[in-house]
Amino acid sequence: MVRPEPHPSGWRRSSRCESNACVEVALWPDSVAVRDNTLPHRHLTFDEASWRGLVRDIQSGRLSA
Repeated sequence: MVRPEPHPSGWRRSSRCESNACVEVALWPDSVAVRDNTLPHRHLTFDEASWRGLVRDIQSGRLSA
């Protein structure tokens, strides 16, 4: 499914980001989009369960952030 790009104000950046190389997240009603802010026209989309699993694995140390 092709979705329109989230509105620029819909992208959120971590408050811990201290450089211009940050990950940004946008919420859609049924999914989460993630992008590298240095490549703003490309993004990955996760369903809610996959997003929660990814975040859980990063927080647990199973994956490096």
